[in-house]
Parts: sequence; structure tokens; C-alpha cells
Amino acid sequence: MANKLRGDVDLKIGDRNYTLCFDHNALIELEDQLDRGVVAISAELTRWSTEPDRIRLKWIRALLFAGVKKHQPKLTLDDVTAIMDEAGQTPDIMTAIAEAMADMVGRGERDRQ
Repeated sequence: MANKLRGDVDLKIGDRNYTLCFDHNALIELEDQLDRGVVAISAELTRWSTEPDRIRLKWIRALLFAGVKKHQPKLTLDDVTAIMDEAGQTPDIMTAIAEAMADMVGRGERDRQ
């Protein structure tokens, strides 16, 4: 079960449950995977809502992989691709990623207050 106060977000695909969390380790992993800084990644994700032709599966896989690493550290990139295959065209993955990323931003803002 996800701990919302820590920024955990549940993702159910088929009969399996995954927990996403974009802590600092996840963001560093994401920067490494995409060879971009976290601000550039965030800006790109924001553009996706108005420019869906910019969406790339490589990015979705990188986001999902980074997000699940904290709670499912043994998952590989191939495992994450299989999760995406099982999910198909459902918006569940992107919804969970967006929620977990928003939680990370929200935690940073709460920490500064």
C-alpha cells in the first residue's frame, strides 16, 4: 500500500500492484536514462498534455523504471517494458507517473515552507 505522505503512488496493472515514488534517487536515475536535467524533463512532461505527438515510449519506460525502483528494485528495463505491454493503451501508467511527479514537486514546496 502506498504511503501518500512519502509521495508513493499505487499503480495496478492486471493482477499486480506497483508503487511509484520519485525520490531523489529516482530523479537521478531518470536524468541518467534521458540525459537531461530534471527541470528539462519536467518541462517536457508538461508539454505532453498539449502536444501529445511529443510523447515517446522511451521516456514513459524511463519514467516508470525510475518511479518503481525504490519499492521494486529488482525490476529490469525489460520487466518495465512488459508492464507497459500488459497495460496497453490504458492511461493508468501516465496518470500514476503524473501523480507521483506532482507529489515530488509538492513535497519540495512543503519542505521550503
